[in-house]
Amino acid sequence: MCDMARAYGEKVTKAVDNCNLLPDACSTPKAFRIPCSKRAASVRYTFTAVERSLDDDDLVCSGQSGTMLLGIMLRDPLAGIKSTWIGNELDKGAILRAMRTGVVPRGFGFHFCLPPLDTYQHFDNFAVRTLSGDYDLAPGAMTAEHLAKAKEVLLKLDVVLIMEELSDHLAQLRAFFGWQVDLSRSPWKSHGHKIPKNALTDEEEAFLKKANELDYELFDFGKSLARQLTAHAQRRLAF
Repeated sequence: MCDMARAYGEKVTKAVDNCNLLPDACSTPKAFRIPCSKRAASVRYTFTAVERSLDDDDLVCSGQSGTMLLGIMLRDPLAGIKSTWIGNELDKGAILRAMRTGVVPRGFGFHFCLPPLDTYQHFDNFAVRTLSGDYDLAPGAMTAEHLAKAKEVLLKLDVVLIMEELSDHLAQLRAFFGWQVDLSRSPWKSHGHKIPKNALTDEEEAFLKKANELDYELFDFGKSLARQLTAHAQRRLAF
């Protein structure tokens, strides 16, 4: 999204920062986060990203009387798991043991932009963790209550995109962000790492799908919401 924002005229941070407004980057602690009120007041940037769990300070700018447009891109949970595993070169065995036992694993050291203790969270209902406000609960601790909170957050957002269905939802980017997106141009960045077919065994894949049931329910909810927002955007563009 960062490269896409740049391509369509937004003022963004350096490419290396992935549109994060430093020091607010991957999994940044509360004390170092930049709330949406400060982001909205910026004259230097018109588009910024958040790569961490959300809290109330990120959402107070949303809604009809809000001062910012807020958006998210969701993806198939298992696809995200595979990508993070390969891209961040994490210890798959250690994370699977943590998820099977419910015991938080040791820190892995910094892995790309992620701090040492941000490990299993990406493989255990990551989207629900990110949106519910309880990102660091132990493996297996996400509940239906957290799912409900995550759904409430999605309903507050202006744009909801689905990575696997991006071409179906371009009307949202055109209507709400003013980006006349042409995917055939594709000037934006891909992480570039290839995911081998044997990244997970059949047993591991079945286990992870079961363990991420809440994320899959949120994903289905997000897909339905994305279709509603796209229909609204299309009506808006028709006038």
